Amino acid sequence: MRMRVCIENGNAILLKRGKSMSRRSRRERGRPGQHGQRIIDRDAFYIKETPNKGRGVFTKKEFGQNEFLLPYEGELLEKEPDVDDTYIFEFTFKGKPFWVDASKEDGSFGRLLNDDHINPNCRPKVMEIDEKPAICFFSLRPLSSNTELVYDYGPGNIYPWRGKFGMLRNHQKNLTALYPGMPQIL
Repeated sequence: MRMRVCIENGNAILLKRGKSMSRRSRRERGRPGQHGQRIIDRDAFYIKETPNKGRGVFTKKEFGQNEFLLPYEGELLEKEPDVDDTYIFEFTFKGKPFWVDASKEDGSFGRLLNDDHINPNCRPKVMEIDEKPAICFFSLRPLSSNTELVYDYGPGNIYPWRGKFGMLRNHQKNLTALYPGMPQIL
């Protein structure tokens, strides 16, 4: 399933289904903030189990910097939900709090993006679609194929995987990348 999103003056407007992404050039897809159409190309992503994280979303193709990737889909709520918040995305739009409840398994990808507060490669942005707020993910840098999409869930130590051991492991990975001969300490 594909949706067209028209970006005008920083606002996104949902349009009807469009041509396959493979038939559209990078120029036709445009860039965020410019006039042009964005297409959610579900064939450009796949889901894969990842060690220590569960399921994650990976790219099947390359993406440029600041390129629209996909939305965080789910039920838009105007009141704070009284449910498990595993797939709840909280944000503010025009000074008012909103929540997107993506707890329902509906085949969407945005709900499965994992956290990486040290080295995220995409970011969420609040957009307006059909006069309602929506969360859309954009790449922070060029992405090669088979790259896991990760973003920073936000500040704080409320995420158990960000404990001291997890942070040390992430720093070890970064140091090992910088200094390939360095011995592993974790």
